[in-house]
Amino acid sequence: MTDPIGSPEWDRWAIPAGTIVRHRFRTMEPNSRAEDLPTLYRAILDRVALLEAAGDRSEARHIRQRATASYSRAWDDRAHRELESLLRRAERPTAAEVQLGRGKTRALGRVMGRQRHRTASVQDH
Repeated sequence: MTDPIGSPEWDRWAIPAGTIVRHRFRTMEPNSRAEDLPTLYRAILDRVALLEAAGDRSEARHIRQRATASYSRAWDDRAHRELESLLRRAERPTAAEVQLGRGKTRALGRVMGRQRHRTASVQDH
């Protein structure tokens, strides 16, 4: 009687040739512009809420309407550029912020974080 487990012979049906993948490192692709849109949109809405709280409702409404229109269309480079532009506009200090000495705007890079240029290996997954 032969041992069904641990036979020294190759079992071509259990492990077909060519299925073993070698370990390799790969570079992760940077986020596409479309993948950044939710982050940009959320940052704009957060800033719109601050504008409304500061009493600048008309500017807040204008920015929200344009951001919603851009976000609702195709998620392409054009939408990305429009949202970045709106975020810069929304980050301009209001009159109340200037009076309180909070007239500095946040850098767009900090809102987006350092999501790009990451590397990973197959082992990370």
